Amino acid sequence: MAKVFKVRQMSLRLLALTLLFIALFAWFGIKQDEYTVFIAVIVPVALWTDQLMSKILVQENGDVWVKRGFTGMVRLYGISKLVYRKKARAGQQIKLYHTKGVMVVDPADKKAFVAYMKEHAPLMEYEEK
Repeated sequence: MAKVFKVRQMSLRLLALTLLFIALFAWFGIKQDEYTVFIAVIVPVALWTDQLMSKILVQENGDVWVKRGFTGMVRLYGISKLVYRKKARAGQQIKLYHTKGVMVVDPADKKAFVAYMKEHAPLMEYEEK
C-alpha cells in the first residue's frame, strides 16, 4: 500500500503567471472585439488544476511515483540518495537521486516525507545541508 503525500499548493510564480495570462487574454479580447480568444484561458486554468491535483505516492519498497493531475505519472525507481536542503527555496528543498537521474519534489509535509523515505528505503543515502 502506497502512502500519499500532498504536493505543496501552487507556487506564487505559477499563480501570478496564470492570472497574467487570463488578464492579457481578457484585455486582448475586449480591445479587439474578438471574444473567441477567451478559449485560450482554458490552458492556464488547466495547468492550475493539474498542479492542484498532483500528489506524491511512496511505495512500500521506497519507489516514488509523482502523479500529476491529467498530465501523467513519473515513476522514480531505485532511490539511491535523498538530499534535504533547508536553506534552499521552498520548491527546491528535496532532491531525489534515482536510477535514471535526479528529480526535485515538493511535498507539503517535508519532515514526514523524509521520515517515511528513511523508513522504507533503508539503503538510501540521506544528506542534509
